[in-house]
Amino acid sequence: MALQNQNEAKIASYIWFHIKTLYLLITLLGILVLFSILCSFEWAHFANCSNKMDSHTAREMKVTRNRRDLSKTGYTERETRDTKHASRYTQRRRNNASNDWVWMSSFSRIPSQVMEEFCASAKNYCPPGLPGKPGLPGRKGDSGRPGDNGLSGKDGAKGIQGPKGTTGDKGISGPPGVSGAVGTPGMKGSSGDPGASGRRGEKGDKGEKGDSNSHVCQCPQGPKGNKGEPAYVHSDSLVGWVKDPKMINERPLSNLPSSTESCRIRLVSRPQFQRSIGALWGFWMQDLSSENSSGNVWVTKYISDNILYEYSSMTDFRKDRFKKAYTLEYYFYGTGHAVFQGNFFYQRIGYAEIIKFSLKDNKSSAKLCIERAAYSGDTFLYGTESSYFDLSVDENGIWIIYSNDSDTETIIVSRLNHTNMSLMTTLNVSVDRKQYSNGFVACGILYLIRDTRAKTTDIDYAYDLFTRHNLTISLKFINPFQMNNMVAYVPKTKQIFSWDRGNQLIYTLSVY
Repeated sequence: MALQNQNEAKIASYIWFHIKTLYLLITLLGILVLFSILCSFEWAHFANCSNKMDSHTAREMKVTRNRRDLSKTGYTERETRDTKHASRYTQRRRNNASNDWVWMSSFSRIPSQVMEEFCASAKNYCPPGLPGKPGLPGRKGDSGRPGDNGLSGKDGAKGIQGPKGTTGDKGISGPPGVSGAVGTPGMKGSSGDPGASGRRGEKGDKGEKGDSNSHVCQCPQGPKGNKGEPAYVHSDSLVGWVKDPKMINERPLSNLPSSTESCRIRLVSRPQFQRSIGALWGFWMQDLSSENSSGNVWVTKYISDNILYEYSSMTDFRKDRFKKAYTLEYYFYGTGHAVFQGNFFYQRIGYAEIIKFSLKDNKSSAKLCIERAAYSGDTFLYGTESSYFDLSVDENGIWIIYSNDSDTETIIVSRLNHTNMSLMTTLNVSVDRKQYSNGFVACGILYLIRDTRAKTTDIDYAYDLFTRHNLTISLKFINPFQMNNMVAYVPKTKQIFSWDRGNQLIYTLSVY
């Protein structure tokens, strides 16, 4: 039994020995294989480096040779000096070089002198050496292309105010702006011209019998005239007067010439803006009543004044270039004036008188005094309370529209003989005049406008002054500025001129 155990131990010892021997052999074999691989890699790397050194050395020799040739052919002094300096530096390094080796790895090495020469010729493989001396400045390079525009800078600080420029030409007046806030009361002004007379007072006690030749208008008495119609006209061309229209009979129209033109208004166009003067009340008109009329424009401003402006044409009127300004002998009142046959007709403020002003002679040539006609106080002709008399020109001549001072249910229409300032006829038209804002005569027909303070209104009353019949009518009429205080008919062009809150407008009529 003991012998058997010894044999087994020997066998195990033998097997273990062979196993360790095999392990050592395998380990050595692996080391040799690894060493062979490393040696082959290092040798290839060294061969590659040698080839690169040879190529760089050849290139350097070629460059040196070229430099010598260039030096002989006039190469620059600076490059020749640099070449000599490099040769001396290389020779010095060779003389001072030691016999040391540069170990590339554990199994390969390269002489240090060869490595330094390789580094000098192939600087891409070696770290830079010590910096050399600064070179001479190079030549100036070419200018580059212009750069792109940069972003806009911020606005600079506001500069000081420059000198005042010259005054430019006056521009065309624009439409009126929005009414501003009510300002503070100004200083008390100087006294103005005498105002219109007040309302008629209450009836006084009966006075003593007076001179039969006196009359209410206090007009100077002329020589006795021929017996005529109920309207009395003195031979003095500057004076005339008529009895109370309410107390006289209407003159038969059979004694008058018939209407020179028969027409009726079918449609009123929308107004066309011409210009804006600014004064809320005013009058403007063209005198186209004669063949020699030049188309001049005549203008008055305000509800009462004594200045009449003349413009040579409609173009000059729009550009506010008036030709002449007339100073009237008497102040006018209202906006119902008329221009006819070279004369300007208007009501004298504070009097029941119609003045005839000659534009040619620049003076008053005649006047007509109408007794018992409303001319002052609150007895205005229309509900707008802007005029007592409304003179209207149509195809037949001049008509005077006015009222009695005590009757609000009647409008009086008289046809005027402008030559001797007498009335050819007088008609009482039964209509509530306070319900209307303005009116005019066209082709012998009296038209009344309902409300010129409304943006849209109607012409809903028409009366034929020759046939003495009411006409059924309803025409739309627009007041864009809602303060139309002057409406006048122009017979030659079949238009209506109006003054609406300081704006001058023209309406075109369609007639049949």
